[in-house]
Amino acid sequence: MLLRILGMMPLDVPCVLAGGGSHVRERCSFGLGPSVFSLPAPPRRRFPSSASVLPLGIVSARRLVWKTYSEVKNPDKPLLLEMYGKYRSESEKKAKEAENLATVLEPHSDAFVVASYETSENYLPPGDFKREKYASVTEWYWVPRQDVGSGKFVVKKLKKPKADAPIKTVLEFLKKQSGADLDISSLTAKFEELMISNGPPPPPSRVIDPELEDDEPEGQDSSQRAGGSERGATARGVAPGGWRHARGGYQGQRAVSWQGVL
Repeated sequence: MLLRILGMMPLDVPCVLAGGGSHVRERCSFGLGPSVFSLPAPPRRRFPSSASVLPLGIVSARRLVWKTYSEVKNPDKPLLLEMYGKYRSESEKKAKEAENLATVLEPHSDAFVVASYETSENYLPPGDFKREKYASVTEWYWVPRQDVGSGKFVVKKLKKPKADAPIKTVLEFLKKQSGADLDISSLTAKFEELMISNGPPPPPSRVIDPELEDDEPEGQDSSQRAGGSERGATARGVAPGGWRHARGGYQGQRAVSWQGVL
């Protein structure tokens, strides 16, 4: 404003805001040439992602990584340990299973801890667990408190089944190894309820390619729709009978032409 009063900047030249990031630059054109002023940008509010926010009352299994592997080798409390690879089938569903299992077992957290260890991105010493190097299946282990003086690492594996065991079987394995007084039926019922209220996201809806569907104007009878379907198929490169014409050849078990079967 002072520059405008002194006549050093034209009154009809607007200022332009430019730039971004941590500073905002205001460029103004006046008599002495362009000038750049740096102003601090307003603070940005950061919101946690939806994936990191658990529903009220839900307890997540403790996620252990290679940097915290000492908690596996010498845990303060016994561990019900889930080992898995990130490329396992139905990974989102099984992650919710571990999460909901930790929730129903939370009243027993003074006796043991539900934990998980992903083996695709974290190193697993080959002598500690009998697990294939590139396995992606889910396996469950019981890791009791270790006797440091013995020099041996003691661990029990759920073997029936060896991989992808149902949660009821995991609970029975836990009861046997921990000696805790667990009501398997009640815990299983609570777990199943949580899998409904806190289950995995639904699968994506089926996407239909509009090019593969025939246009059926209102008022057509079945014969007209059949004829239109055949003509539409031919226009798309599909010969009568359902065989598709492809560039440089045909897809199917028999050769076809635009007129029909050769």
